Amino acid sequence: MDATVGTKKIRLPYGVVLFFVICAIVWSGHSRRMPPAYNGIVAEGKHVRIFAPVGERNHIDYFVKSADHDLEWYAHNLHTQLPDQRFDVYLYDTAKDFEKVNVEINHIHTNTGLCRRGVSYIQVQSGPGGAPVQDVFVTEAVLAHELCHAVHQQLFPSYAYAPNWLQEGVADAWSEEAMNDDGPPQAERSNWYSADFENVENAIHRRQLLSFHKMMMDHFVGHNPYYCSQLYGEAYTLIRMLDDGSPSNAKRRARFRQFLQEVNAASASKNTWERTNSRFLELFSGDSGKTLNSEYKSYVARTRIFSWFARNGNVQILKNGDLRSESFANQATIAFNKRAICSPNFKIFTDIDLSPKGSRRVDIVLSNATRDYYYLIDFNKNCIAIMSYDGAYHIAVVYRGAVEIFQYPRHHLEVSVRNHDIIVRLDGKQTLNCHVKDPRFPKQCWGVGGNDSAVTFSNLHLEPLSGASSSPS
Repeated sequence: MDATVGTKKIRLPYGVVLFFVICAIVWSGHSRRMPPAYNGIVAEGKHVRIFAPVGERNHIDYFVKSADHDLEWYAHNLHTQLPDQRFDVYLYDTAKDFEKVNVEINHIHTNTGLCRRGVSYIQVQSGPGGAPVQDVFVTEAVLAHELCHAVHQQLFPSYAYAPNWLQEGVADAWSEEAMNDDGPPQAERSNWYSADFENVENAIHRRQLLSFHKMMMDHFVGHNPYYCSQLYGEAYTLIRMLDDGSPSNAKRRARFRQFLQEVNAASASKNTWERTNSRFLELFSGDSGKTLNSEYKSYVARTRIFSWFARNGNVQILKNGDLRSESFANQATIAFNKRAICSPNFKIFTDIDLSPKGSRRVDIVLSNATRDYYYLIDFNKNCIAIMSYDGAYHIAVVYRGAVEIFQYPRHHLEVSVRNHDIIVRLDGKQTLNCHVKDPRFPKQCWGVGGNDSAVTFSNLHLEPLSGASSSPS
């Protein structure tokens, strides 16, 4: 994700300018029709062409369909027609190839994607075990974001001079909306979008929330990751609030869309940034910005977001309610439930499905409230281990009687905790019964996850041993 930076105007003789313009048009048309240098596949949709590594063949049709849908959604929002020429997207499956694009085109570091002159370049994360990508959600989100930039870059000359907060906020808010597809908001389904809300909440609690003026004047590049995340988070949540599609926000949403039309129709100049900010504050700031600021904080506080805290890889709630935890090569992904356990005696039960790729490992986590020290029940294909984590993993108990326990596609897992005793049943058979003597054995939080694998948890519940069952998600 990137901020588009305008370039300074240079005065040249008319003949020289005309020559360079013609050359640029010819070069641009030629370069956009050329395939990428690496060997890959090309898939064409109604509005998009995707150049991708061969390993993405299993997902390429899905990405094409998703991209066409996103582009049509953006055209609808902008009340315009898409150009006849398809938008080009390049997917890269190695960090080296993507960084080369960064150096040649962007000249700055971006984590996942960039867009220049309507062409999108996206790095695809490797999936579990280094296999072709399994984390389709993240790639789809980055693709939707960059295509929002692409539409604006192709259709509106003033876009290159628009303030970064407006570019990035709209790209995030509209990509979330495009991916929503009449389902629950993405911030409720994945830590991908809810992380922005959490960043803003943390800034509010630390009393470090940026003023609207500071956010609007800042460039979104060249900062440390924490400050950059805060900039993106505040821009996204502000645009999301103003452009909210609920009936109660209909008038303000119409006013915001009209504001965007004004910005897009304006002439491109070095004054576009300041002029856009002034017009926005004139339309929305209210009483010196205090009314908008107060409403903004209230909106962030009441928005429903993802009910899990994720470490490392991606976690999402699928449309059917299942929880999917996915870790990349040589990583563990853990999703901590944000609600504390009320009783020291409880049972976790779930059905689990593992990806055929990766190391086929599942984790159940028992943690303290701060998640800085926890116990992990590691279900490997050859053993079950109880491990503690305090910055590094330490083996407490190993049981080697569970050989090839994940041989079949689906398993039913139950973990009962009574004080310091842990009993594990897999598919109805007891596979572990141990006592954890450490007085730090936690009683407040729990979680699920996987190591170098993709795990889907279905019918995931926590049941107090003396009470009724309840769903954590």
